Amino acid sequence: MAEQDLNTALYLGIALLSLAVTSLGVAMWLRPRTTSVGSLEPAPLSGVSVAIPKVHYQDDECLVSVRNPGEWHDVREFVQPNNPNVLRIVGNIYG
Repeated sequence: MAEQDLNTALYLGIALLSLAVTSLGVAMWLRPRTTSVGSLEPAPLSGVSVAIPKVHYQDDECLVSVRNPGEWHDVREFVQPNNPNVLRIVGNIYG
């Protein structure tokens, strides 16, 4: 009789575990979708919205449109790893 009770408990436990995993899968499937960085999909109407600049590659240069529409700037105008101010700020963070 104890063996039958153990089998019943195991079957019930497996059934509850499968129900929990299925519920988790359905909850993840129904959650609000977000767009990833670089995605071509439009930003969601609710939640966090991030403006991603347009990127254009031309003659081994990476150009970005971030200030005015149609105005392209070299990405090196924005990314300056050798700038003394950037080095000081990064040094304060990791120093």
